Amino acid sequence: MATLKEISETTGFSITTVSRVLSEDETFSVAESTRSAIFEAAQKVNYKSPSKRVERNRAAQKSFKVGIVEMEYEMDHFKDSYYIYMRNSVEKSLFDMKLEPIAFRYNEETAEYMNISGNVDGIIAIGQFSAAQVSAMEKWTRNIVFIDSSPATEKYTSVVPDYETGIRQGVGYLYGKGHRSIAFTGVKYTLDSRAGKIIESRRRIFDDVVKEYHDLQACHIDTPSGSSGTSESIQKYFATTKESDRVSAFFTFNEPTAIGVLRAIEAEGFTVPDDFSVLSYNDTALATMTNPQLSGIHIPLPQIAEAAVFFLNRCMLKEADMPLKIMVPTTITERESVK
Repeated sequence: MATLKEISETTGFSITTVSRVLSEDETFSVAESTRSAIFEAAQKVNYKSPSKRVERNRAAQKSFKVGIVEMEYEMDHFKDSYYIYMRNSVEKSLFDMKLEPIAFRYNEETAEYMNISGNVDGIIAIGQFSAAQVSAMEKWTRNIVFIDSSPATEKYTSVVPDYETGIRQGVGYLYGKGHRSIAFTGVKYTLDSRAGKIIESRRRIFDDVVKEYHDLQACHIDTPSGSSGTSESIQKYFATTKESDRVSAFFTFNEPTAIGVLRAIEAEGFTVPDDFSVLSYNDTALATMTNPQLSGIHIPLPQIAEAAVFFLNRCMLKEADMPLKIMVPTTITERESVK
């Protein structure tokens, strides 16, 4: 296919002049003879402008099939509601783009992903994945976009929440409310972008942020995944910590953990937010189903899903030039659990 450079060499006009004429730039004044010469040369070599190529690609677009791959959970590992809502948001975005979602399952024995619908044109992978799992996806397609992890930034686009911004917002919010003793509450370990075991990122960032406040006391309350195990951990905290040494606010790393904290506080005869404040993370619809409703760090799940689907569609249309890592900012949602 002809390029602007070739047309420039053929006509003797600069690439800038050729480009502005072929893009029909109305602000660019040029002699009619020049315009005619450029269009004539472009017609002879069958030149298509970038916008025309995009239109052609979209016109020829088939109904792409998109595999949805989710991280694997151990039998005793509670699936975070965040990932449930994220998958729902991805499916909605795919339907809005008239793309067909296909469910995948990972076979541990064969180390392969499987589905019942055959080939797919692209994959959206939600969560953290091992190198073996990424390789298994690549056997289906190289059109892959990751959500919530970036296992291969040199090859694949990823869309991830900006956890540092969220933790800074949360600590600053609680500090502004007068809290000078805060417990980061949640699991100690998580998986990194290659499914390796590491200190949970929000906990690590929390430790760094609280050092910036000279009069802020902070601690960790390690909990298992899920609300029931969290309740037991918090009740143990109350039983082993003197009243004068207890924190005034719990900053939880997700909503199931926050729900467990609420239950434990109630079981101990205290109330939220009069006795203790609870700030959650993720802020899905689940946050409005508790009593009191949870204040939280809001991650815009629909926008993350839309971005992932948009960039995957560009990959499938062969319009993407390079992989990107998109960091999505968070905001604070104030409800009833913080005072």
